[in-house]
Amino acid sequence: MDRPISLLFQYLGDRRTADLATNFKLVVQDLTTNAPEAAVNRGAYYLRENSAVPFNYPTKKAFYDEMTWLLWKMK
Repeated sequence: MDRPISLLFQYLGDRRTADLATNFKLVVQDLTTNAPEAAVNRGAYYLRENSAVPFNYPTKKAFYDEMTWLLWKMK
């Protein structure tokens, strides 16, 4: 039986893997490729660039601060 989360990656078709992290990386790469005007945080940037090591925020606050800054910058 497929886990419910697998539905999120149905559109990947033949590219879909059994690995959640790989599937998520493919989705982020597709989104950033097809929406070049979208604001991209550091996490998405490293996924888009296919970095060997994913970016990790040191704290939730660091993530929230970056998102707030990106939204402010877009305004």
